[in-house]
Amino acid sequence: MNGTCRLCLGSHTLKQSHIFPEFLHRHASDEKFRTFELSVSRGKKRIRQTTEWEHLLCGACERRLQEHETYFSRIWFEFPVLPAHSGPSIQLSGLDYRSFKLFHLSILWRAAVSERPAFKHVDLGPHAEKIRRALLAGDPGPATRYPVSGTVLLDDDGAIQHQVLVPYFQSRVGGHHFWLGFYAGCEWSVTVSSHYHKDLAAANLTSDGRILLICQPLVDLPHFKKLFGTFLRNEA
Repeated sequence: MNGTCRLCLGSHTLKQSHIFPEFLHRHASDEKFRTFELSVSRGKKRIRQTTEWEHLLCGACERRLQEHETYFSRIWFEFPVLPAHSGPSIQLSGLDYRSFKLFHLSILWRAAVSERPAFKHVDLGPHAEKIRRALLAGDPGPATRYPVSGTVLLDDDGAIQHQVLVPYFQSRVGGHHFWLGFYAGCEWSVTVSSHYHKDLAAANLTSDGRILLICQPLVDLPHFKKLFGTFLRNEA
């Protein structure tokens, strides 16, 4: 399919671009390669065999983003930096700040520019263009711009819960907009705001590759409880 690449804005043959990279779907699937996904917009559960995709990017831009996907997949699943079980928190260091941050920004940005119904609520306003330029340039900017943080999701036994996939949804605290998504065993947060939230700086990814991940039972997370409550009401 020919069209305009949403990243480089050039006219090219467009690839089938996944919003969530396929490897995230694979690690959240059951033995039949199905993902049980909660819909943010409607609070319903559905079973899917593949991730959401559409013709978004040209081949060169697909490869540009795959660099960061390959890095994250390697450190998170092939040679995992996270332990199988966890205590109150996990301090990670030695991360590639550039690829780690651009990986998360790329998922949020693709959700924002996607026309798929599952992501219609993701609206970054003028920040979508700023993040597009950052991705195109391969420049994540300083740690204070679009800070990334995460909360590790635990099951009842304290094991990390990877089998949850929830598209980005918005939260707001003190004038700051947070976009939250559940994938790769964590609730990931990207602060999309024109000013920096200093109170949360200790938990954010730093420019020297450190991040403090708070660990919490999935069922205790306020955002998940609200979403799951909506799901249960719709199932009744």
